[in-house]
Amino acid sequence: MNQRRVPRVPCIAACVLTMAVLVGCGDDSPTVPRNDAEPSFDNIWPAAVGNHWAYDVTTYPIAGVDTLYASAADVPPVPSMEELYTALGATQADADAPLERGTFHLRFSEDISPNAETLAMRMANETVDISGSPYPPSPLWLGLAWFRTATRILYSIGSVGWVHLDGSLAPGHEFSVEIPSIVATELATRVWRTREYSALGTEYGNCIECFYVLDAGVHRVGTAYETQGYYREYGYGVIVYAPELGPVYCHEMIMMGRGLWDNREATISAFTNETP
Repeated sequence: MNQRRVPRVPCIAACVLTMAVLVGCGDDSPTVPRNDAEPSFDNIWPAAVGNHWAYDVTTYPIAGVDTLYASAADVPPVPSMEELYTALGATQADADAPLERGTFHLRFSEDISPNAETLAMRMANETVDISGSPYPPSPLWLGLAWFRTATRILYSIGSVGWVHLDGSLAPGHEFSVEIPSIVATELATRVWRTREYSALGTEYGNCIECFYVLDAGVHRVGTAYETQGYYREYGYGVIVYAPELGPVYCHEMIMMGRGLWDNREATISAFTNETP
């Protein structure tokens, strides 16, 4: 088995939820985000300078099948979304797996909107209070700037870095984009369902759950003179968005190398506005 390394695909145990509040700018009395709003592109991830989300993050390694194929043509495609969604729900840590924990923070630090049609926020993120080196799931970890239009929410890393939502919030809606990386990586996303989710002591009934698959394609193993075989790198996960609150939960399985996976979870633990 290869040693653990930074994956070529882009690098995001259920945690006890902690009560927190959203403090309105200029208002001394804290308020909890409303939990009965219908999801829309305007409210599925609220945007304001000073908005701050904190997440409890856990990461642990999982050994997977270490198979090499004789030729690139022999490498099977990524399993179906239905198969991967079921597999994600059944994932469990080995009893002796080294569990890494941390607290991950996202902040909107500056309004950088380029025009009236596009809302943009500079994003700061960091992992603190860590044991080991827990990576948050990819959708939370990526991006230096955040953009929202009437029908799209995405991160940017120079160009498009991660498209969270695009075109529709209706269950069954699918879209795909290519993510800039060392190798071509395809992101395919489906709005899986609407669901209830309890976050920060409040039950949200109109949450959007999205399932995504990252396909980094077929890779060759060997030296300049000899080929040992080929395999495919990919990852998959779910992310849940609550109207008026934003992303509240993410669970991801990401391939860190041939035969080695990271299981990553992030659960919201606080949401505040820190506008001076």
